[in-house]
Amino acid sequence: MFSTHSAYALVSVILCSSTYKYVEWKGGINEWGDGIRGLALSTAQYSLMQISEKSKDPKNWRPQLLILQSMPGSKELFDLRYLNLLNFASQLKAGKGLTIVVSLLRENPSNENDVKSAKLIKERMEKDMKERDLRGFAQILLYDEDQIISSSVNTLIQSSGIEKLRPNTLLLSLPTKQVEKEDEGSEYRSFTDKLLAGAVNEMALLVVKGITEFPKNDVTLTGGDLDVYCFVQDGGLCVLIAYLLKRSEVWNRCKTRIVAVARPQENSAKLKKQIKNYLDKLRIDAEILVTKLNDSELSINEANDDKTETKGPKKVQGTASSDERMKALDRKKANKRHEAIRLNKLILEHSRNSQLVLFPLPKPPLFEDEVDDYIHYLEVISDNLEKVVFVRGTGAEVITSKA
Repeated sequence: MFSTHSAYALVSVILCSSTYKYVEWKGGINEWGDGIRGLALSTAQYSLMQISEKSKDPKNWRPQLLILQSMPGSKELFDLRYLNLLNFASQLKAGKGLTIVVSLLRENPSNENDVKSAKLIKERMEKDMKERDLRGFAQILLYDEDQIISSSVNTLIQSSGIEKLRPNTLLLSLPTKQVEKEDEGSEYRSFTDKLLAGAVNEMALLVVKGITEFPKNDVTLTGGDLDVYCFVQDGGLCVLIAYLLKRSEVWNRCKTRIVAVARPQENSAKLKKQIKNYLDKLRIDAEILVTKLNDSELSINEANDDKTETKGPKKVQGTASSDERMKALDRKKANKRHEAIRLNKLILEHSRNSQLVLFPLPKPPLFEDEVDDYIHYLEVISDNLEKVVFVRGTGAEVITSKA
């Protein structure tokens, strides 16, 4: 028809398209009460329903961020760490994918003034995200003085997003050493609740140390190293985070270095070749260093501690049994401290002057009373390092050459 009567054909296409859009618009009015907005909502609903929650394909996995931040009760008192977390998220996401920023406010959700104040803070958050080209959603969670924040955070993580449009990565800032740990509403206690909730809900975890020292979006680093520490069977998530950061103008002039940490019995040349082949498949340009942990007694000591702890009650009864368990626990803590010191020494040897260090995040503890030792372990590992990102995946992430 276009070859014989192109004008009539063009008019027919325009009429058909107009009729189709008009029907969609009327449907939007009937379903949502607003034509233009209803059309967008209908399209979004249809797209979400087309993607099944059960059809999870981890290939080409990307971090979809959930940022949890405890905020002051005034929109004028915004924390620099919160703003720098937004900067870091923007550099990591490059304006793509899903980001949900949630501020936790200890206010009365039934108080009208507190609700109005929360709306003002949300408006400020949306403005901050827009200024940093961070596409996503801002939310406020109000909780009472008598509410337990851990329950609120758990509920929040479970209910964030819709179907497949859900965050899969929790981004947190490591609290400073000066924070009072005894206060139930302190940043330290809030951090532990968020960390445990994220781990329980099978989210990937990004814990940032020294967030106030991270560059803003208008800064371009002129050089330096972006060091990625990898252990055997790491999963490659640290490498992916480094790759995503390198796409940002802030970090793209930095040189990526992969520091592979091997045991003494492993073949360094073979390991280096395997890593190079892996990076070549991902088309990632990086220098590869292989270093070994000479202290091979670490894992043996930990294994012995576990055996002592389980066998102790069978051999000793009453108070003696309790004392034996305490001694075993103290030995295990001492071994972990020694391990953290060794790792810190290793990192400082290679990365003391690096722009950023990405390090695998150890598995979070299952119980709340173990969190203090866990955070101290992270502090010792990253001691004398300005900027560190601890990274932990869920094991479901698959990174391919289409990265």
